Amino acid sequence: MNLEQFPTDIKNDIEDQSLSILDRIKERVIVIGGWAVRAHLGEGHHRYTLDFDGVTDDKNLEVIREEMEGYGFKAHHSNWNPVPEEV
Repeated sequence: MNLEQFPTDIKNDIEDQSLSILDRIKERVIVIGGWAVRAHLGEGHHRYTLDFDGVTDDKNLEVIREEMEGYGFKAHHSNWNPVPEEV
């Protein structure tokens, strides 16, 4: 089912829960992706999203993972290195 086909009350509930989680980790993560676009555009953004994307440093990663798992989410950690080790 496409997210846009969900009833509005379910979409709003998903958003409320997402915002509650983001509020708990906001000091430890930089939000990117759909939620960042939505925050930037405000009322001009009309798409719903089921996930949120963020970046953090190693010292905050475990705290965020525990917080997410406490809500029943499975956190995905990617070892991404934008700079080659040998230049």
